Amino acid sequence: PTGWSLIPTGSFEMGHPDDVACGPGTATPIHEVEITRPFLMTTTEVTQEEWTTVMGTTPFAFAECGIHCPAETISWFDAIAYCNKLSLDAELEACYEIGGGGVTWPKGLDCQGYRLPTEAEWEYAARAGTTTPFHNGEMTVCACEFDPVLDLIGWYCGNSEKSYGGYCYDASDKGGSNCLGVHPVAQKLANPWGLYDTSGNVHEWCWDWYGEAYYANSPGTDPLGPSTGEKRVLKGGPALHAASMSRPGTRTGYYPDVPTAAQGIRPVRTIVPSE
Repeated sequence: PTGWSLIPTGSFEMGHPDDVACGPGTATPIHEVEITRPFLMTTTEVTQEEWTTVMGTTPFAFAECGIHCPAETISWFDAIAYCNKLSLDAELEACYEIGGGGVTWPKGLDCQGYRLPTEAEWEYAARAGTTTPFHNGEMTVCACEFDPVLDLIGWYCGNSEKSYGGYCYDASDKGGSNCLGVHPVAQKLANPWGLYDTSGNVHEWCWDWYGEAYYANSPGTDPLGPSTGEKRVLKGGPALHAASMSRPGTRTGYYPDVPTAAQGIRPVRTIVPSE
């Protein structure tokens, strides 16, 4: 990726209050988190062109969207492999050790290569100092109805009807179109820190195991997620799902070895003092 935003250190309120519109889901209780290391984050989701250049594969369900559309149908393990390959291509250390059916992260946040954001880092960057459900304001709908606020910043099931060929996702039973798909990156407004499509387009993998009990008792400084689990965290909501899924605070999880349509990636890199 060629576009990067510098995400500064700071604190934020992570999650949703219990009385938030459309409900908090599993992103409750709201709690303060401090991010102590600045990091770079790609301004857009990794595109099909970028993925193919690095990995040499084309796994995309929405391939006909084109090279400037987000890479998707990527498992968590695929995302880990991409980060390591991106690091090695740039002559940086690989952050992850892969073996025995698992992944370890020996240096954690001090690794100088490319990696997945933690759930807390991702939400902090997506919120960009804002406190409303979307970085540009309040939400007006929960499902696939048209939301004039979300429409300005992201693709979701209320505005992501596609005209190109290939695979269609049918959301007609939820009030959306019967032919939804992803769209080229950076077509909507960026957040205050220059990040595009943090709401909608593709779900974005994070490092963390998905755990509700852990979330309720999460450490207040640089949380890394539970030590074990069955699913890994996805943030941001895809073009195929409801408006409420596209809130930066909303969280879900999926099996790390199973790629599905509209799962993508937005790498980060810790800034070290010499830089």
